[in-house]
Amino acid sequence: MAQRLEIERGDTVYIPKGEIFFISGEVQKPGRYPLERDTTVAKALILAGGPSKFAAPKRATVQRVVEGQRREYHAGMNDILQADDILVVPQSIF
Repeated sequence: MAQRLEIERGDTVYIPKGEIFFISGEVQKPGRYPLERDTTVAKALILAGGPSKFAAPKRATVQRVVEGQRREYHAGMNDILQADDILVVPQSIF
């Protein structure tokens, strides 16, 4: 149950850092976004304003650090993003 607490001189307030993901490439608003529970690639694209007219979203990739190594995976629209993932939407070759 939440309760109201008074903050006094000398108190330390801890605010946990929220998790984020990044989106780059051919989207309207590339950048850093807060990661919510079950954020899919499709939802990430919506948050970034959608793909640009030059985008190839079906060729999008996710860059993720696994066991200290950066790996790159094909990004399906229903794939769930993880903290610090980088979603890259490439330019269409046509």
